[in-house]
Amino acid sequence: MEKSEPRQHGQILGILLILYGCFQLFGTIFMGVIMWAVTGGHFYYNILKTPPLLIGFGILLLILVLPFLIAYGLLERTKWAKSGVFAMSVAGIVLSFVLLFLPLQLHWSTNRVIATTLLGGTITLLCLYGIWIATRRTVK
Repeated sequence: MEKSEPRQHGQILGILLILYGCFQLFGTIFMGVIMWAVTGGHFYYNILKTPPLLIGFGILLLILVLPFLIAYGLLERTKWAKSGVFAMSVAGIVLSFVLLFLPLQLHWSTNRVIATTLLGGTITLLCLYGIWIATRRTVK
């Protein structure tokens, strides 16, 4: 078997981050449309009125943009991409453990437990691959 070139791992992770970012974006848009329909748009007006909700909305936007930004850095081979991958991967590992232990605390349906476990597992695998890439010296 041929050994893969180290730069290919950065490109693969960049493409995986774009796919993951699209998955996050579509899920957020779906939930946003549902919240808009249920509340008649009043929820979004309340976000703009209260500072804690506005800060939470800003953090959500940062979480949505971050995979695309880091994927751009990986695909363009920028200097900050490896440190960005490492920081995002550590934060993702923490998030995935929260997602994986959340069903133990709450009494959820089987479908919700399966979906949360799959999402947490996907985030964990993506983050472990990111940490592996970020700690290698040959990947640029």
